[in-house]
Amino acid sequence: MNRLRKTVIGLILSVGVTGCATSEPANAALAPIFEAIITESEQAGPDNFYDFFTLNGARSDGDTLIIDVALGSEGQLAYDADAAKLEQDFIGTFSPAAPCDDPFAGPILTNGGTIRYEVVSITGRPLFSFEISNCRE
Repeated sequence: MNRLRKTVIGLILSVGVTGCATSEPANAALAPIFEAIITESEQAGPDNFYDFFTLNGARSDGDTLIIDVALGSEGQLAYDADAAKLEQDFIGTFSPAAPCDDPFAGPILTNGGTIRYEVVSITGRPLFSFEISNCRE
């Protein structure tokens, strides 16, 4: 799962997700950060990570950047075998805080923003979500 965390956090600007902004951030510093991420992700298109999950969308809602994740075939098999373990492992790779100097998460978190991951099944059924709202030095 450490590879999963590095892949998602480190490469999020190049992954394929589509999105839109639903409301402007209260912190004006977040607007250009969110806009750049959403624009880059729209241009890249959906991206599948080892049949474990696909990043499907990015959008903002106020000071929160929302990343939409769909389980792939391998991820769905793991979830079906032990939902609690997959959820715990998935969340554990991203939480409770990202490094403040992380090129993706750092600018969002140090400017008071939040990153929320919303995970759905391979068929689109909502499974779980989680947030990262602070960073560590």
